[in-house]
Amino acid sequence: QGQPVQGVTVYSSLTQDNQNFPTSATTDKEGWAKLTGLKPSLDERLVATMGHAYAFTRTILKLNDPSVTIERQIVLPKGEAVAGKAMCSDGKAASGWRINAIPTWWHFGVTPMGELIADDGSFTLPHIVPDTYNVTVSIPTGKQTSMAKSVLTATALPTGADLLSVTV
Repeated sequence: QGQPVQGVTVYSSLTQDNQNFPTSATTDKEGWAKLTGLKPSLDERLVATMGHAYAFTRTILKLNDPSVTIERQIVLPKGEAVAGKAMCSDGKAASGWRINAIPTWWHFGVTPMGELIADDGSFTLPHIVPDTYNVTVSIPTGKQTSMAKSVLTATALPTGADLLSVTV
């Protein structure tokens, strides 16, 4: 809607890197984030956003001249909610577990916690845009630990009234 968004994390890494500790910054009240310390490279750089109220976004930059400051405006789409049901292979609901949909191009080693799966196995994935996603379910293994299980890879998620059904 043309308004600045505060609290969105902006990540950056070279596109061929799989980074567990990418360069990041958080947008201020005017919607600005400043990524500093990025080394010049002839390779492309992936710059992407993650925020709780918007879909993931990305842009590709080339930072090969250290004397040039690059500014980009990134528009954050709301996306659509995708409803679904998560069941275990024994027929029981995956109640209390978490489900997450991450775009296949995301390679930063950090993700949101995911959405809580209700007692009946229902869940809603917010802010889904046309893209391909990897969907994982986090199964609690201890007080503050969990194990992620991949349930879908490189999948376009349904939109509208279609229900996403996964089995863990």
